[in-house]
Amino acid sequence: MGEAQIGEDTIWADIDESDVYKEINVDDLEKTFKQMPRERLGSLSAGRVDKLREKTFINNKRAQNCSILLTRLKMSDTEIRHTVLTMDPTNKLDKDMVEQVTYDVSIMNII
Repeated sequence: MGEAQIGEDTIWADIDESDVYKEINVDDLEKTFKQMPRERLGSLSAGRVDKLREKTFINNKRAQNCSILLTRLKMSDTEIRHTVLTMDPTNKLDKDMVEQVTYDVSIMNII
């Protein structure tokens, strides 16, 4: 920003730049925030793409739905599994939750 763009009634007009440079290590600041060369940036992007292509057993939407369901149940995964598989008579799960959990066998594989 040029000095012409800084208003006289702002805090920036009162700051003495020489004091700022005494406090800040400019070389370290530039090293931390400098732009990466394109060839290095390209190799990093390719590595990230490989991480995104991990093998999954269910699609992303189903995984998200399972995650939402599991957080709504407020039970540990072993408790849910035990309750569903043994048809636990203590009714820790209401009918709607049991239907959601048992609707798809793949959720039992996640648990």
